[in-house]
Amino acid sequence: GGLQTSRDAYGNITSPTYYFKVWTSTNGIDFQPVGDISSSTAKTPYLSDINSTFPDGSLNVTNGGVSNTAPIARDAAGSIYLALSGPPNMYDGYAIRKYGPSGGLLWTRFYNNTGAGGANYEINALAMDASGNFYVAAKISTGPVVSDAFAAKINSDGALAWARTYNGLANDIDAFYAVAVDTAGAVYAGGQEYAVITKMNALLRKYDAAGAVVWTSTFAWTGGAGNTAQGLALSGGAVYVTGKRGVSATDDDIFLRKYNQADGSLLWAAPDCG
Repeated sequence: GGLQTSRDAYGNITSPTYYFKVWTSTNGIDFQPVGDISSSTAKTPYLSDINSTFPDGSLNVTNGGVSNTAPIARDAAGSIYLALSGPPNMYDGYAIRKYGPSGGLLWTRFYNNTGAGGANYEINALAMDASGNFYVAAKISTGPVVSDAFAAKINSDGALAWARTYNGLANDIDAFYAVAVDTAGAVYAGGQEYAVITKMNALLRKYDAAGAVVWTSTFAWTGGAGNTAQGLALSGGAVYVTGKRGVSATDDDIFLRKYNQADGSLLWAAPDCG
């Protein structure tokens, strides 16, 4: 039941306003108006997620609502997926929007944190597989100034398949900034963990298709603020990782390293650029 929604010329769901006025009659022939005109706005379809349901129209994006890297991905059919996260628009959760090849909005899904007190997300990267499933690399706040690295698989229909967090050695600002998926559905997430306060190790973690941890590799800090993995590529049974390596308090170099997909062992490290 309920009032019918409509779509604009691009296929996006809209919420028209309906106006009502009541008329009464004592003889079925002569009718007299009663009261003022009332109105009601149609609600867009409700979308389920892991915790609650929200109307699509509740998503209002303002400055700062799209995460700093504006992660976006495209599937084989040409559909586009956009991640939205972080205050002031997304408290205690994040959203994924799917657009068709012509730009029409197909759906919006919301994913809420179910823990006590909630948590804010920063979605940093998206990746797609051949079946249209997509993968999220992010960080999730666990306190005023600390976060855990966060990775998730979302099925092609927008349903959450699994979500995993990683808390580093120093329980500080841990995060994933890059994600890739292989033909078997295994997921590789790269980012950082704090080894000690203010010192970061570059972090690389492999999950199997069901979200179980396969292995974890780190590139330990030696100088400056430490190291962060920021980009991943898969080829020929290897994971190629690039990012920044701390040299001093004011200088970083760019690193490139090759790891074995099967066990996470380091195969080679190219000379740093910087």
